[in-house]
Amino acid sequence: MPMLGTLVIERARLAGFYALVAVLHFALLAVIAGIRRAPVAATGVHADAGSGGPEAGAILSRPVFWVLVLAGGLINAVSITGVANVVSLLVEQGTSPGKAAFMASVMGVAAVCGAFSIGWLCDHVGGGRALALAAAGLGASWLALVATPGFALTLAMLIVIGMCGAGTFPAMTVICSRLFGQAVLGKALALFGLFTVPLTFLLPPLAGWLHDVAGGYAAVIACIVAGCAFAAVTFFLIGLREQHAHSA
Repeated sequence: MPMLGTLVIERARLAGFYALVAVLHFALLAVIAGIRRAPVAATGVHADAGSGGPEAGAILSRPVFWVLVLAGGLINAVSITGVANVVSLLVEQGTSPGKAAFMASVMGVAAVCGAFSIGWLCDHVGGGRALALAAAGLGASWLALVATPGFALTLAMLIVIGMCGAGTFPAMTVICSRLFGQAVLGKALALFGLFTVPLTFLLPPLAGWLHDVAGGYAAVIACIVAGCAFAAVTFFLIGLREQHAHSA
């Protein structure tokens, strides 16, 4: 899609590109309309599974939920910021627009593989530790990009960024299931998505503003690395609590 977008912008300018994006979104509505909820019997959840679970207020009253919102929101925001700025960062470092678009496409493919990889990690080390590793990988890869490495190393770092940034939702599903219970998993994830909106909405444009003020991406990457370090430590500690809850 980034490579296709570059070609469309060159031939039809931004108006044509936005029209293409709009058409693709409208086409997806037909797919979304075909989604049906699975029968209760097929989900493997007993009919009374939700009766003993906490309500939304009980979930919101637990400090660990807000820690999840902060750390998970940071990872989501870093991933969105990366997608929004990676092409401009590469072009600013001297990469041609076509090559930068190709590298962004490779990062997108890596994100698909990353979702499965994080899921595999969740099975073996838990959701918290999986996200701690993902946050550490994100921070280290962004830090390496500051040095303006060659094409091969830059591409390798973007692959790691794509893989690490795609695993937030599957890992968060595991964490919420173990900390809050399977019966209210949907409610916990919905609240998580709701309260992370401010971070995912504000931080990407804030990164653009910081780039303009600082005159480059060094300050933006420094903030990204600091946020990833905080998230890595936080999710490692959450992983300890998750392991205890899962064992109990």
